[in-house]
Amino acid sequence: SDDGIYCIWDLSRMVCTYLVQGFNVPSVWSMDRSFHTSFAALSGSFDGSLELWDLRGDEPLRGWRGLSVCTLASNFTAKRAVSGTYDGRLLLWNLQDGVCEGVCEECHEAAIRSV
Repeated sequence: SDDGIYCIWDLSRMVCTYLVQGFNVPSVWSMDRSFHTSFAALSGSFDGSLELWDLRGDEPLRGWRGLSVCTLASNFTAKRAVSGTYDGRLLLWNLQDGVCEGVCEECHEAAIRSV
């Protein structure tokens, strides 16, 4: 959301079960969460910030900067994620240390909106 609030919804009850607000967080453009294996979530924003969250707390475990995030997908068990950018690049991330392990520079000519 553009109001800087991170919210996880329980769709069966239509209630917000996890909320982060009041921190200096940017607009959230994409978020991925593990529903079965952990309490992890990864958020990405237009300003290029990525943040790894433990949903049992209210502050990120770690954060880092990449390129503007349009979309992302995570495998928390493998500790990897991929993000798509507005200029058509894909980035492979190591979630353990926040290091970009690879960039596909010529994937698309326009924004990657889903991975």
